[in-house]
Amino acid sequence: MYRSIKFLVFSFVLFLTNPVSAQFEVDLSNHTAEEESSTTLIDKELNELQSEIDHATEIYLASVNATSLEDLSYLQTKELMAIVNDLKFQNPLIIEAMNSYQSNQSRTSSTDFGKILVTGDSQTSIFKHGHAGIHAKEDNSTIEAKNPEEGIVFLENRIQEYWARRNASMLGVVGATESQYDAAYQYASDKVDTGYDLMPGTPEMYCSELVYYAWQSAGISLYTHTVGFIMPSAIYNSAKTYPVEVWGSGY
Repeated sequence: MYRSIKFLVFSFVLFLTNPVSAQFEVDLSNHTAEEESSTTLIDKELNELQSEIDHATEIYLASVNATSLEDLSYLQTKELMAIVNDLKFQNPLIIEAMNSYQSNQSRTSSTDFGKILVTGDSQTSIFKHGHAGIHAKEDNSTIEAKNPEEGIVFLENRIQEYWARRNASMLGVVGATESQYDAAYQYASDKVDTGYDLMPGTPEMYCSELVYYAWQSAGISLYTHTVGFIMPSAIYNSAKTYPVEVWGSGY
């Protein structure tokens, strides 16, 4: 309260000596407050959506006698995603983000850097655990924690040769700025030639762990509903992600 009164007194004195400068200071202060208020409202709405998604996930897990996303089969994961999609596609923020992307006539593959790629159509032996990656700045190229033999690699023409041939999606992040997309991309790019590891807390990473921490470095936490591992499906099911490109069934 004291600081507010002090600011008003300072603004009034400044206005008497320099009315243009004083008005600019007041306008700038109001603009900053409006931006902070808008960001808070977006965060609040996304948190509410995430709570709805988490609740729906818990109900579904209980219905199939599972305790986490790791316990679900590929078909069960897709059933859960259909439930999550119903919640997401009714949300005004998600709808606005999807429409904004589709209406951007200047977008190309090279402007999709930092966007997230996910698929459930990837397996080891008979276990379909899914896969995830980050879109690179080069056309149709990605950065992925591919496998234990190759580690984290830059892959040319990967979109057309791999992702577009599977049930997969490219995801945007609600409210993310171009600089945040760039930060996520840069984090992944800096990890190229690092090893692959399923253990948390090491410099080496697995596919969806790389995606999660790339976006965390950009200041955005993609909520996950997992115990231990960050599953690709958990990134898809985050309230903060939305599909901008879908191949096949989308996962």
